[in-house]
Amino acid sequence: MNFNKVALKYNESKNLTKITKISPILRELISAKNLDLDDGIVLLTKYNAVEIEKVIKDDDDYYPFFERIFGSFNFSDIRHDEEKALLACIREIDRDNSTNVWRYGDRASIHKIIEYIKNPQNNFWDKLKTGEPRLPDKLVEVGGTGIKSLSTKICKYLSNEASKIDKEYAHDCYYINDKIVKGVLLFYLDHYGVKHEKIKTANKLKNIKYIDFFNLLEKLNEAAEKKHGTKLSRNELDHILWYCYKSFKIY
Repeated sequence: MNFNKVALKYNESKNLTKITKISPILRELISAKNLDLDDGIVLLTKYNAVEIEKVIKDDDDYYPFFERIFGSFNFSDIRHDEEKALLACIREIDRDNSTNVWRYGDRASIHKIIEYIKNPQNNFWDKLKTGEPRLPDKLVEVGGTGIKSLSTKICKYLSNEASKIDKEYAHDCYYINDKIVKGVLLFYLDHYGVKHEKIKTANKLKNIKYIDFFNLLEKLNEAAEKKHGTKLSRNELDHILWYCYKSFKIY
């Protein structure tokens, strides 16, 4: 048993709507970086975002091998999966982010996604250029529900790296659909006064489409900007939620 873990489960009907305990790991992080905290919530301030980005960058557990893989191929080869370049990139995204679909899940789902991306009739790369928020849901339709989290990471990391090469690609278009982010999202929505009438339990949040998850995070980002006076990037926002609360046991 890991005694550093703290259980976290939002449930409005049981009045479990506030984070009442802080894990020892998060408490140490808050102290070391002097993070802004209120009622168990690591606030969505620019100061907190900057500090968390520094911590992640220096954390050897999160070295972005995908960036190296992407950079080793010609972008055209990735787009058309020449020499299995796209497969190599997606497998590395999967590995870097511990979604482990290739290692433990249904490998066929990844091959289905690759065929979808390669088919010019699907206009995947054009949609990625504009940061189409429904694109992860489309990948789930193709690959199955087992790639819900991976689909958002594919869209996020491919678009971010493509934007470094081709200015037509938008940057920072996607939030990551992650168990930890979902586990703390309702607490954050309540703290910042964002309504979510149809979603009152963590279980209901687990099953929503990505576009609905995306819209909730957009509203949260807007509310945080209104409260703190500075807007966070999508990357900064989901990094605060994920990195700060990854030491919690999410139910």
